[in-house]
Amino acid sequence: MSLSWFQAAKATNDYREAIRYVGKVFGDPIELDYAFVHGGGSGHPVEASERNPNIDFEQLDLAYSELLDNSEVSHKFTGAVDRLCAALAFSMAIPPPSAPPTVLRKFIVLLEVHGLMFAGFG
Repeated sequence: MSLSWFQAAKATNDYREAIRYVGKVFGDPIELDYAFVHGGGSGHPVEASERNPNIDFEQLDLAYSELLDNSEVSHKFTGAVDRLCAALAFSMAIPPPSAPPTVLRKFIVLLEVHGLMFAGFG
């Protein structure tokens, strides 16, 4: 996941597209499963295993840093994560007997949010 959309927003001081993108990716469990692919990106198949979730942690940390430090998008980000957590709580009430590793990527991505448990989410 490239942060070019965020860099463009900072350069123009127009965060409308960035806000839509944040809501799309972090508000949808399926979108988040395919975000932050190491060495890939949109349109590329995601290969993940139990030992390698194939997450670009450097880009993920950079995204969280940018999103949480910017007042224009941080509130939209927290709202999107709230929606995501509500959707996951509903969908995981009766978890499937087994899920492919690709489907589990979203949980690793969410756990990487520094302070998620303490930032007033939920």
